[in-house]
Amino acid sequence: CYRYDLFNAYLQQGDLPHAAAELRLLRLVLPPDNAQLLYAQGLFEANVGDLAIATADFRKTLEKNPRLNPARLDLGVALSKQGAWKEAEEVLSALSVDMPQSYPGAYFHALALQNLHRAAEAEQETRRALTLEPDSAEARTLLGIVLSEKRDFTGAIAVLEEAIIYGDRPNAVGPWLKDSRVLHELALPQHPRPALLNDR
Repeated sequence: CYRYDLFNAYLQQGDLPHAAAELRLLRLVLPPDNAQLLYAQGLFEANVGDLAIATADFRKTLEKNPRLNPARLDLGVALSKQGAWKEAEEVLSALSVDMPQSYPGAYFHALALQNLHRAAEAEQETRRALTLEPDSAEARTLLGIVLSEKRDFTGAIAVLEEAIIYGDRPNAVGPWLKDSRVLHELALPQHPRPALLNDR
């Protein structure tokens, strides 16, 4: 559907007013239970910050089309952003088999694992995310947290210093994934704040 493609292009550009207009047109031409429409609604809600509604739409999408991998990814991300770590991990773990080259999938899976205190798996998945997106400041920051928690302070300092260098570079993920750095604020309160992360 070319209207969906146009909607998605506006969304990727961050042009929410035009995306909203295209979404209204999609609602006129597609039935309300259409998987593509449900997914589009979820993406729009995610981009404007209504994560609970987005999550519901992603679930409905997957009821209609369980193998729609982008919707599985966005469901996992939405659950992560809401702190639903166990369910997020289950969604993203299964997705890693079907979308092994997805950086957001690997990164958010690692974040869920870290919040579930599965440190060895979190480190492995974070390193996989860095293999997929070597310039990622977010993944380096997460790796620094994981390393500091196992008291590898030398390694943590090295990757956190790299994260500062890479922090201002463009990121390859979509608009609603770009604020993933804020998720570290959700992760840190569950553990003592590592000394090396104290403000200098």
